[in-house]
Amino acid sequence: MKIKDLTRSLRRHHLARLKKYRQFYWGRRMVDDPRALGQVATTPTSHQGWLDGNPRRYCRELALDERSAIESFVRIESAELLTI
Repeated sequence: MKIKDLTRSLRRHHLARLKKYRQFYWGRRMVDDPRALGQVATTPTSHQGWLDGNPRRYCRELALDERSAIESFVRIESAELLTI
């Protein structure tokens, strides 16, 4: 038996084990929806909250790189005004 066959069977074993363990997940029954059950088996967290997304979309804030760019621009402009 090849090593590849063992890894494939082990991967399938763990996927079946996770599907059995996570039949009731995210607060609902997953057995009725095989697509959702497969999604829960591979990625257990949904990542759809407001903390996971773009801050401009959810909080109407600038992103970190945009804030740092604006701060550096203001710092350069104020330094130029002081030298004039």
